[in-house]
Amino acid sequence: MLNWRAVLLAALLGVSIWGFGVVEMRLEFITVFSDSILVDVCTDGSRLYVVEITPLASVVHVHSFVGDRLGEVFVNETVYACAADGNRLVLVTAERAYVYNKTLKIEKIVDLPKIGGWYLDFRNEIYVDKDSRYLYIAWRDGDGAVFQIRRISDLALVYAARFSDNVWWVKATPSGVIISHGTTITVVTENTVKNYNFNFYFIEYSIPLIYYLKNKLYILNGSTLVIISDNKTREVELGGFPWWITSDGEGSILVLMSYDGRNKLLLLDSEGRQVGNFTFYVIPRNRYYVDVYTNNTHLILMYKDVSDYKTIYVVVVRKGLYRPARLTVCYLSITSLLSLVLHIFINNQELYNEKKPCLYFDGMVPGRYDITVVNTYALFAIFETIRSEATLFLPPGGDATVVLSDMETGVMIGAAAFLLMRRLGLV
Repeated sequence: MLNWRAVLLAALLGVSIWGFGVVEMRLEFITVFSDSILVDVCTDGSRLYVVEITPLASVVHVHSFVGDRLGEVFVNETVYACAADGNRLVLVTAERAYVYNKTLKIEKIVDLPKIGGWYLDFRNEIYVDKDSRYLYIAWRDGDGAVFQIRRISDLALVYAARFSDNVWWVKATPSGVIISHGTTITVVTENTVKNYNFNFYFIEYSIPLIYYLKNKLYILNGSTLVIISDNKTREVELGGFPWWITSDGEGSILVLMSYDGRNKLLLLDSEGRQVGNFTFYVIPRNRYYVDVYTNNTHLILMYKDVSDYKTIYVVVVRKGLYRPARLTVCYLSITSLLSLVLHIFINNQELYNEKKPCLYFDGMVPGRYDITVVNTYALFAIFETIRSEATLFLPPGGDATVVLSDMETGVMIGAAAFLLMRRLGLV
């Protein structure tokens, strides 16, 4: 393979902020390779913990947000969920919870009520979610369900309740925790317990579609966002296909959706008005989403490649004041006339397979991007592949241009000779 040279040109141009309640997103990327099943992800704002179930034990992979591997934790039973608060890491199994300090040394083991009828899919029996302070656990108990709130720091029990029907899932939000049971959505906040009754069941796959923020319940129904507040219901048409709803932790609603063949992230105010819209070029279309998690500082998306379930990709988005960015990728090649295939990759996702000299990407999330161009060409019936690569940080409101080139001396001489011989009719 021939070497490459990359020339990086960046011009920072001002872009106006898009309005009220928006966030600045900065992307960081972590890839975790697994031979087994990855079931949960959690963060304390500086570290990422990814829980893997293997045939012999459970393994928690610890990474920094720049992808550095910081260590592993092994547990000789099935871990179904994790939680972290900056000082403690909590791992939940079927019968107990393990508490680790920042050095990953175990400090405490707390017994939980034993749950029978355990399945590999932990959501069949126990349901766990978390925020930066609390761990929320619900499990089926006979014909009903038990729900508990425990502090992450010491696993002390701070709230408990029992429901007369089966629990479907638990979901933490900045304004309270949602418990889906039977045909009821119960929201527990610091001061109140609210029940929303419906005429249908909120089964497991509806977890990504419901959210609660500042006294409003949000439900994604097809391409419509339903907002329930003070016993009043209103609908907002979003378009496209929404597949996850979360928030920035401060009052803005974030809706992940597919639209016009691309993955989008809509930023909405509390009334559902759109205040931001950008394309998530880093999320491939052929991925299986495992989880989307948010706290006060980060939005984390964990997904698998449908062709390789042993690899987990984690996108970490730092939140702040959001301004969209623009990226231009140009490729200068002496072999362009000889090229059979030209592939453009951004963060290992193939976005284009064409021979245009420059491609433009608008509405991008500020962050670090790895740009790769793979150029396959034939020279004297011998196939060659050139990889041209560059890495850049796309700043908020920035307009950056990446120019990649394969014009090494050897390539230029060989290509020129080939073109001359073809003009002379010798090949």
